[in-house]
Amino acid sequence: MAAQFDHTDEAIESWNRAIALDPGQTLAHLYLAGALEGSGNAQDAAAHYKAFLAAIARQPASKRPPPEKTIAILIRMADCLAHSSQKAEAIQSYQLAAKIAGETNQAKLESVASVNEAALQAENGKSSEALQLYQRALQLDDSIGDQTSSVEDWLAYGRFLENSGFPERLAYACFVKSKSLQGFLPDDSQRKYLADLTQQAAKQIASVAGEIRRNPEPTLREALAFRP
Repeated sequence: MAAQFDHTDEAIESWNRAIALDPGQTLAHLYLAGALEGSGNAQDAAAHYKAFLAAIARQPASKRPPPEKTIAILIRMADCLAHSSQKAEAIQSYQLAAKIAGETNQAKLESVASVNEAALQAENGKSSEALQLYQRALQLDDSIGDQTSSVEDWLAYGRFLENSGFPERLAYACFVKSKSLQGFLPDDSQRKYLADLTQQAAKQIASVAGEIRRNPEPTLREALAFRP
């Protein structure tokens, strides 16, 4: 296919023609959505992800994709909705993805949906909802030993706590935990960013930073159970 050879515009045109000729070409919607998302057209991509999901919902259960594929596409649609400022619909889509993931034991995907929704809820000023979603995502990461997700989710949770004005020592413990897993970060720039954040946070709580750094677990447990 054209997209495989980096001819994205040609691929988009080809799949648009295919859908115009036969709107029932379910996979064409999925391929087109991916190409549009890759080219930065999040709004149109979301519409085609939605068309694909609506089409498979009408199929007999035996012919539908496996749950993990459907959930992953739901999350991609929600990401596109969020990137095109359709936040309310994005939140609903993340919630549906998390619900299906929970019902089908897809812990990793439930974690992704939860942490992505948490970021949007935080942007909307709904700190209590965001707090519980971050905590849920971290508990799921731990339940399946997903350290690649853990390093990023502890970092995101720490930033959320810091930006929301919650106790600085809780945010610092999150950064310390993330730093202990920094080998799972994809590049040096992210490791430097984490190191800088950790250092800045330590200065804010100088009197207790050393104690938390030596034994972060009690503070981490507090962070996971924290309610303002």
